[in-house]
Amino acid sequence: MTNKLLCCLVLLLATWNVAAQTTPTQQGPAASEPMISVIVPGNGMSMDQVTQRFGEPAERVGAIGDPPITRWVYESYTVYFEHDLVLHSVIHR
Repeated sequence: MTNKLLCCLVLLLATWNVAAQTTPTQQGPAASEPMISVIVPGNGMSMDQVTQRFGEPAERVGAIGDPPITRWVYESYTVYFEHDLVLHSVIHR
């Protein structure tokens, strides 16, 4: 029983994503061009963690809706927050 609980705990911790994600993306319109990786904030990171790791955004768009969705715009990507946690990061084309 203890081993099963320990295995479940290890799997849970291994899959818990609170770190930055590396997202491969195409550089340019042609599929033959090389892929590049862009490091973006990972789902579940707090606003404070994003600021500490990635710095201040170029623009902060205030919260709208319920639940409140906030948008931070960086040079190469935009981060969407629900309350104060990262919901999704989108790379600019």
